[in-house]
Amino acid sequence: KLDTNSEPGQPRQKSLDSIVKLELFADKSAKEVEEIWCKHFASKDAVAAVIPSQTYQQMQERFKEFNTFLFPLPRDMGYEFYVVQFLNNEAHFTSLINYQAHKENAPECLNM
Repeated sequence: KLDTNSEPGQPRQKSLDSIVKLELFADKSAKEVEEIWCKHFASKDAVAAVIPSQTYQQMQERFKEFNTFLFPLPRDMGYEFYVVQFLNNEAHFTSLINYQAHKENAPECLNM
């Protein structure tokens, strides 16, 4: 299902209230919410984190200005490079070698 406010062809972004019952968090501190969130995802095949809103806002500003970034990951015999492109509230990762070969059609290896 596509959101009429999103880019054409882009999947609708999930809202937080579609994932959790927000009223259960209303009386919790930020630290308690972080503990609940991380504990919930600890047993799942997922990556989970809690980012303070001020930090996330600063990240969003930088993502708008610099939407593509190259990560060098250390390996036994040098580095392996990954490209990440930021779009709205998502980060799309692919290996540099796939990006060089397939450009905008490179397969994603991670989407957050």
